[in-house]
Amino acid sequence: LQDLAHLRRLPEVERSFTAQTRAAFDQAVAAIEQRAADLDRAGLAMAAAKAVALADNGHTNVLGLAGDQGFNAVPIRLGWFADGLFVIAADDELRHLLGGQVLGVNGRTTSALVEALRPYVGGPANLARELVPNVLISPELLHAASLAETANGNTFEMRFADGRVAL
Repeated sequence: LQDLAHLRRLPEVERSFTAQTRAAFDQAVAAIEQRAADLDRAGLAMAAAKAVALADNGHTNVLGLAGDQGFNAVPIRLGWFADGLFVIAADDELRHLLGGQVLGVNGRTTSALVEALRPYVGGPANLARELVPNVLISPELLHAASLAETANGNTFEMRFADGRVAL
C-alpha cells in the first residue's frame, strides 16, 4: 500500500495526464488498492504499468524496466527485425535457439501479444512493440497479464533457419 500511495502522487510530476486520464488513473489506483492484498509482485507491477500507461506518455512507463527487475525469465533475449521477433541472445544451454523466429508464446501470435500488452504501455504503439520482448520472456509477468496459465513457464513456438517449426 505504501508503493501505491507513492504511485498515486505520479500526476503531481507527470504533466501528460489530462483531466480525463487523471480521473482514470485515480480510479485504476483505487482499484489496485482494493485488491492489493491478493496481488503478488508481478501482479502489482502489471497493474501499476496499466495505470501509468493511462498518461499515454512514452517517457513514463513501468514495462520498460520490468525485464530487469528480478521477475522470473527464460534465459533468452528477443529482438525485433523487419521480418519478425527473433532470439538474439541465449544462455549456453539454449544456444540452439539463437536466430530462431518467435512465432508465438502460449498459443498467441506475437502480433496478438503486442496488442494484448498495449494497455500496459503509454505512448505510441511502436513503443509497446519494442517493450513487449521484456515481458514475453517472463512467465510471471505474462501470467499477471492473464497471458499465461501459470507463472512458472511459457511455451514458445519458433521457426528455425532450416524451416523447422517447434514448441
